[in-house]
Amino acid sequence: LAFQMARVNDLLQLPIAPSPTLRRPTDHKFTGLQAIGISYRHALNAPWSLDGVTLTCEPGSFTLLGGASGSGKSTLLALLSGLYSPHQGQVRLNDVPVSQL
Repeated sequence: LAFQMARVNDLLQLPIAPSPTLRRPTDHKFTGLQAIGISYRHALNAPWSLDGVTLTCEPGSFTLLGGASGSGKSTLLALLSGLYSPHQGQVRLNDVPVSQL
């Protein structure tokens, strides 16, 4: 067991290699968050949780999400943050697709 723990410790000390395919915005100033026609469902045969949603959040603005339980608020936030990927449409942060960040 000591050998395995020492090996795990060795692996944890390795530097994380950057991915050459990821694109980082050069300007770190927030210029906007957009959801453009996004649709998402939790399973292949499930009904759409979100269907064709378009939303723009501009710098200095406040956006309130409201709705009944199960209306897709948490799903929308997961899509906007990149935790989920939309089945259709695109989420963009500072005009860069979230999938590329």
